[in-house]
Amino acid sequence: MFLKHLGLRNFRSYKNLNIDINSNLNFIYGANGTGKTGLLEAISFLSETRSFKKCDDKELINTKEKFASIEGTYEDGDYKHEINALIEEKGKTFILDDVKKKTTAQVIGNLLTVSYEPSQVFLFKDEPNLRRRMMNETLSPIDAQYLYSLGRYNKYLRERNQALSLDYDRDVIRVLTQELIMSSYRIMVMRRRFVKRLDIEVNKNFKKLDKSDKEVHLSYLTNYPFEDNLEDYIEAMKKAFEARRSEEATRKTTLIGIHRDDIKASLDGLDLASSGSQGQNRLVTIAIKISIANLILEVTKKPPILLLDDIFSDLDIDHINSLQDELKNYPGQIFATGCNILGETKDWDLLKIVDQKIERSN
Repeated sequence: MFLKHLGLRNFRSYKNLNIDINSNLNFIYGANGTGKTGLLEAISFLSETRSFKKCDDKELINTKEKFASIEGTYEDGDYKHEINALIEEKGKTFILDDVKKKTTAQVIGNLLTVSYEPSQVFLFKDEPNLRRRMMNETLSPIDAQYLYSLGRYNKYLRERNQALSLDYDRDVIRVLTQELIMSSYRIMVMRRRFVKRLDIEVNKNFKKLDKSDKEVHLSYLTNYPFEDNLEDYIEAMKKAFEARRSEEATRKTTLIGIHRDDIKASLDGLDLASSGSQGQNRLVTIAIKISIANLILEVTKKPPILLLDDIFSDLDIDHINSLQDELKNYPGQIFATGCNILGETKDWDLLKIVDQKIERSN
């Protein structure tokens, strides 16, 4: 994956911006509030159909404007593609190679990206839904059936919760339970394999970044039984739901299932969230993002674009240098941001933002 051109109109602070990209390593810098993060958000939007930040799509539209648009040209191996996004009050529209896409699911998985932003330093201290989102954002672009199953699961979960809250007939709830179990199986299997593989990669990459022998390990947490065989899984889940039937009827919500999955991280055997320093949490999160990119490359044979917002903040010079060494070895394209140029940058294309314009400084 190589992004060749990015065009923005009325997106965040940008009224009109066009930039051609020539390098794999791109460092965007400038004062706070100049729009560094906005550039990464725009690329992420073309990839994930939303910003990597917690915000409503309408917030991406420049103040007092009625729409925002993003245009991207990228290379995928020997093929060149154009993708456009239009954001309006009424919704968003995507056009890929002159074909309007009917759903966001038809967009996800074309331009592959992996993003990091500073608030993710608290990834393992925040709510579990953020870690589930990380799994979904990794697995959905590389497996259409995962995305399809996830959509069905969320649909049946909403319907089942509504049935519980309105005291529907038990036969209705039983049917919805069956559908919920069936749609969750593929998700459970893929998440389990993903975390097992990610655990190995993260441990390896953390040691490189930290230049230490500290052990980082990830665990996949569920509140339902693991069964590799579909028939065994269905029977085990039925028993699990039956055991919680009275409690669900009282609390009027679905208490077990993949919507309550989580990932736990440990550092040298201690819980990372409670025992790790902020710097250690940051390095583990960065190691996770690099590892996810490598795993996507392993599966798709295509290196996703790394979007690293304020990536060097709060790191000492030794960790900055070790991180830059790792990034130089990454086989795909990288866009990183920061307020200042730090460490060794001779291999980077330096892009300075001044008054919503891009100036190359090398």
